[in-house]
Amino acid sequence: ESLKSMTSFYFDLSTPTTRVELPANGQSLITLTTIMISANDGAFQNLNPTSIDRVEYGIVSATGAWYYSGAGGFVVGVSSYNIALTTTSNFSMSYATGIPWVNGLNYTVISRAYDRAGNAQLNAGDFSVGVNSNTFAFDGARPLVSVTQPLDSAVGNLTSPRLSSVAITSGTASDPAGIKRIEVQIQEMFGGDPYWGGSSFNQGSSSWNVAQASLFVTSATWSYSGIPFTDDRRYRIEARAVDNTDLVTVDY
Repeated sequence: ESLKSMTSFYFDLSTPTTRVELPANGQSLITLTTIMISANDGAFQNLNPTSIDRVEYGIVSATGAWYYSGAGGFVVGVSSYNIALTTTSNFSMSYATGIPWVNGLNYTVISRAYDRAGNAQLNAGDFSVGVNSNTFAFDGARPLVSVTQPLDSAVGNLTSPRLSSVAITSGTASDPAGIKRIEVQIQEMFGGDPYWGGSSFNQGSSSWNVAQASLFVTSATWSYSGIPFTDDRRYRIEARAVDNTDLVTVDY
């Protein structure tokens, strides 16, 4: 008597999806130790929780170089993907660490997945900005700022000028991640050394005031006016900048 022969299988035509959870699209970051990617194979994953075969990620810098984990750096001139690590059997969350980010550059992180039926995110329509293609700025450096006015060029004394007229205090600032705001602190070195509080020298401790600024992509020019300076008194002006990652210029 012959025995029956039987087999069973899953039929799957759907493409798995991924999402770059970290970094978020449009972020400016001072540190990023781990990239996080979620993956899903749709309704089919409910039937077969291990339907995803692998999750991959690609990272391209603003210079056009792609990251290759085997070399530990951005050394590839064409699109290059690396297998993400995971601690779950269904690849619901994958990650990557040890990326050598460089200050002042933008990066785009792209994710994709393959399922066990051979379906994969390989077509242009499988990728969406803000979903599985996120661009962010990396900046771990503090912004630079300078005071260019007041200036006593006539006597060549740039650090302690002697002036009869100061209409405006001004300067510049720069940072690869962009400047969020510029602040000015003005101290009157007389009678307890008070600080400018926005309307008069009435502050007994450090007091920073937001300056007017023309903000550009990575630089700014700033100015501050309306200070009623008093004859025969010495003043000290300090400026600091805050960049888009909330890093602040180092105080003196």
